[in-house]
Amino acid sequence: MRLASSCSLTGFAGLACLFIALSQGVVHAVVLDTHGEYHFGPETSRNQACHLAAERAKVNALSLVVGEQISSEEKLTCQQSTGRDSTASCEMNKNTWVFLDGNIRTAEKVSETVKVLDGASVCKVTMVVDIANPKTKTNAYFDVKVSLNKKNYR
Repeated sequence: MRLASSCSLTGFAGLACLFIALSQGVVHAVVLDTHGEYHFGPETSRNQACHLAAERAKVNALSLVVGEQISSEEKLTCQQSTGRDSTASCEMNKNTWVFLDGNIRTAEKVSETVKVLDGASVCKVTMVVDIANPKTKTNAYFDVKVSLNKKNYR
């Protein structure tokens, strides 16, 4: 409504300005009820655990609206010895990235509960998250795309 108050509300121009201001909140966002949980032990404070649970709730909401892009890379490097030494060593390195490309406009905490279980506690946070509509629509079904960097592997 701040945009509407900065416009002159006289005549047709004022009505058009009010329509644009009101439509921005409705058309360009998705509002979701979501929750996140974080299991923690005595080394983690309640405030820190509940903060992490709130962050998980935000990530869950973003994932539902904009989807996730996952990229993974594996590299096996082997060194072979020469001569009498029969030691050969291989090292496997794996990197995985998860991308969430979206914007959270607002996030409001609705409730926060902590339950004590055997040896640990769980903080559960429920939130209402307002996410800006993505530029491209994602399919809710899992879609896999694989690309290989070589033709022959050993």
